[in-house]
Amino acid sequence: MVVEYSKPWLTLDQQVERLRGRGLVVESHPAAVDLLDRVGYYRLTGYLYPLR
Repeated sequence: MVVEYSKPWLTLDQQVERLRGRGLVVESHPAAVDLLDRVGYYRLTGYLYPLR
């Protein structure tokens, strides 16, 4: 069984820009990239969900 994913792969820089576009205030782009590299986009956004 082959699963095709419909979501495009994003670089860490693109992920930071997506978060900014959704209203997250990012004071340090390099620190945000480092955090996403260590934690991951989906895990981070799970913690951000209550702040909506």
